[in-house]
Amino acid sequence: MHEFSVAVEMVKSVLTELEGRDVNKVLDVVLELGDLTSINPEQLEFCFGVASKRTILEGVTLTIHQKPGVLRCKCGYEGDPSHGCDDFPPLAYVACPDCGGGDLEILSGRELGIKNIRYEG
Repeated sequence: MHEFSVAVEMVKSVLTELEGRDVNKVLDVVLELGDLTSINPEQLEFCFGVASKRTILEGVTLTIHQKPGVLRCKCGYEGDPSHGCDDFPPLAYVACPDCGGGDLEILSGRELGIKNIRYEG
């Protein structure tokens, strides 16, 4: 489960960021997660709870803002990778949903990062 290794790294990153600060309580951690990362948000949230045990982050709310996947093709298509094909997950695409071409640029959906840490000092 790669969600657990991502959660462990997130916990490490947040704890490193908070080092040397006067933190009484962490209120929440906000994460940006792209739809094309193949990371399950529910599993990540669960794993974050496990990885944060016995730290100042234990019990903290993890807020996940999902970013939709957006592709651009030479044919002019720009949009959702799953456009017109509800039977397949977005990662199944190696071709443009409109023209079938393979010269695609991913504009968004691969984001994975901590956007905000709220805490009381």
